[in-house]
Amino acid sequence: MFFASNTPAENRALVARHLEIVVDDLVTMHEPDPATFQWVLARKG
Repeated sequence: MFFASNTPAENRALVARHLEIVVDDLVTMHEPDPATFQWVLARKG
């Protein structure tokens, strides 16, 4: 897991420069306060 302060679009662009993105999903957790996390699954391509 990696925490960054980039936007989801910036993260996608950075990962896609070197890897093939398989899954890219934004998930919001609601306890105790809402926080949205971007989960990216990528592979060498």
